[in-house]
Amino acid sequence: MQARHPSYADTQALLQLAHDRAMPTFPGEYIDAFRQRVRLARVFWEKAGTLPGVLLWLRAAGYQAFVREHYLDDPAIWAEFSVYLWPEVAAYVTDRWNDGVGAWDDGTPWDYQLAATEVIRIPTLLREVKPAHARVRSIWYVSGLRDAWDDGGAWDDGRTWNPEPIQIL
Repeated sequence: MQARHPSYADTQALLQLAHDRAMPTFPGEYIDAFRQRVRLARVFWEKAGTLPGVLLWLRAAGYQAFVREHYLDDPAIWAEFSVYLWPEVAAYVTDRWNDGVGAWDDGTPWDYQLAATEVIRIPTLLREVKPAHARVRSIWYVSGLRDAWDDGGAWDDGRTWNPEPIQIL
């Protein structure tokens, strides 16, 4: 009986459960994130096409997220939104300096590059749950803790403290 529940199913049983629920696998998706999506499928479908649904979907996939709906700035672009993501799984980014540490004392990476699978995975995740009429204007990916350097500080050359966001879309 436990094999029929996504929390306990082995990989093959999990893939079958996902197939039964018409849920695709995404290239490079971590098994724990996939398991969480399959486990929460019904909740996602109930909230699909809503802001809470988008946030829940991204949270289950391993991100803290902020969604900016642009109608708040200009009613003429009522169907556009931007997404800001902070990964909760360190494996989503790689250390560009490759020194084996790659982080400040608080765990924030000092220099990073986005894993190639994330560039494909994130827009695909959003397409699955966003409202049909909505358009994603931009996706910003910020490595490290949310608001870790939110003190307005800057380096001597005027750039902001790391982590600097990467624009995916």
